[in-house]
Amino acid sequence: MNKNCVEVGKITQARGLKGCVVARIEPILESFDPINYIFIKIGHTLVPYQVEEITGQAQQVFIKFQHISDRDSVRELIGSSIWLSQEILDKLVVQEEPYIDIIGYQVTDKYQGELGIIKDIEQFPLHVCLVVDYLDKELLIPYEPALIQDLDHEQKKIIVELPMGFLEAMGCK
Repeated sequence: MNKNCVEVGKITQARGLKGCVVARIEPILESFDPINYIFIKIGHTLVPYQVEEITGQAQQVFIKFQHISDRDSVRELIGSSIWLSQEILDKLVVQEEPYIDIIGYQVTDKYQGELGIIKDIEQFPLHVCLVVDYLDKELLIPYEPALIQDLDHEQKKIIVELPMGFLEAMGCK
């Protein structure tokens, strides 16, 4: 595998009938202009694919590859990870991570009460997680709008509503 490449996303579905895919990308890129090709991990190999066009915004993008013109050809790529060369990634303007300011905030679940203090933010290819010290364990909580009930910067608190059984599933109860 090419050590100069970085995983930046995943192909989630085919779009239309002409060989376009929908992909979820992180980090959030402000521009796609310098991307002429991407690598797709197939098995243990990064295979280069020439890009005809990339459109979209924030984390969801639509990619049309050159030399692929039908839906059946892209179906094989669904679920595959997308990689960019570090050189290309360095040229792209990446938005600042807005999450860094919440390190040190108290996380409280609507039903379970206080969970702990955010000690770090983990950036995964498809999502961001809050790293919280909970009962002497490291608890990863997805930083998703659906889970965040309130964010109080003055009191440095985040109120979340975790799904029932979340703490048990994470091995914390």
